[in-house]
Amino acid sequence: MVGKVKVLYFAQARDLAGRTAEYVALEDGTTARAFLSSISKSHKGLAAIAESLRLAVNEEIVPSDSPLRDGDVVAVLPPVAGG
Repeated sequence: MVGKVKVLYFAQARDLAGRTAEYVALEDGTTARAFLSSISKSHKGLAAIAESLRLAVNEEIVPSDSPLRDGDVVAVLPPVAGG
């Protein structure tokens, strides 16, 4: 373990994870994609919508290959519809 990140779950992601926030251990070199895969395994409900989830790191939506760092705040954002 290199560090940890604070994870915030919003809307449907919050419901499926069963929590609003948590701290998660972070391995060196973890990308947003790998992190999303990891939390989807920890919270089985998220697996059903994992392909539609987006991550915002420190209040900015990031591409899936972005690295995460110790101390980051990661928001898990479910798909949204609008009109």
